[in-house]
Amino acid sequence: MAKLTLRQTGNLIARYFYQEGWFPPGTALKDWKTVTLAGMGIDDPPLPGDPHLQKKMIALDLQKPFFLLGSELAHPLPALKKATHTLETFADWCFNNQI
Repeated sequence: MAKLTLRQTGNLIARYFYQEGWFPPGTALKDWKTVTLAGMGIDDPPLPGDPHLQKKMIALDLQKPFFLLGSELAHPLPALKKATHTLETFADWCFNNQI
């Protein structure tokens, strides 16, 4: 399997969150990198029985496009739990954690 480049990884992350409707209102494709994970409202409010349900779903969803593009991504749930991460930081994490 071949790893995606940093640019490909960033584009995949931007497309996923854009396509799934996670960007906050007013986010443009030119400034998506500055959006924080907390700013997207993932698991806000958390469900009492599973406070990270949406993050778990996103983690699983993100692994599929990496696989389809010939790469493999380590489970990104720990990185998704870091609310202060920007999408750029998260994309860097995904790039560095391809298997």
